[in-house]
Amino acid sequence: MLSLQNTTVARKLKLIILLACAVTIFIGEGASMLVSFFSYQKNLSDDLAGLANVIGQNAGVALLFDIPDDAAIVLNSLAHMKSIRAACVYDKKGGLFAVYRLPGAPDAIADTLPLPEGPVYEKRGGVI
Repeated sequence: MLSLQNTTVARKLKLIILLACAVTIFIGEGASMLVSFFSYQKNLSDDLAGLANVIGQNAGVALLFDIPDDAAIVLNSLAHMKSIRAACVYDKKGGLFAVYRLPGAPDAIADTLPLPEGPVYEKRGGVI
């Protein structure tokens, strides 16, 4: 390790400035990585919600006219998104109406959707 007793004042100042710059860069990069991570999560969530809204609007017509094949065609449009392994549409009674599964995806889709016992609230285009 450097002995600071035998070092000139100019060298000590350079070391202090170097250390301050290194700490500043480290903190700045850490903050930047945190902001990137959380904004990525939010963007991913917003994209998925928007995609669900579009699929829901398009599959709603198939539900209205009771055409499961049309709803399946709408769901099959998700095939190009490899991150979505499965999707399904349920009718008003909670019964399975149409299903999309990525080839090789597990068969873990419920045949019925439990209907809510209490009031249903809509928020930002989604149903709670």
